[in-house]
Amino acid sequence: MSNNILNLYREYEESRKYWENKLGGEISEIKIPPDFARTYRNKRESCEIAFDEGLSGKLMLSPKIKSSCYI
Repeated sequence: MSNNILNLYREYEESRKYWENKLGGEISEIKIPPDFARTYRNKRESCEIAFDEGLSGKLMLSPKIKSSCYI
């Protein structure tokens, strides 16, 4: 059993080193073209909504929200 654990550990270490080497280094910036033309208007638009404290607390604690409430 100890040989099996040692082999698993060696495989893990080899795999970890491989991926650290493959994915390591400096992250370069990528430039992805937008799917529509950006204009001044759609760059600067915003909307504010104020909720009362009770609703705000419920939204923050809801497990159904899969994103940040701070958008």
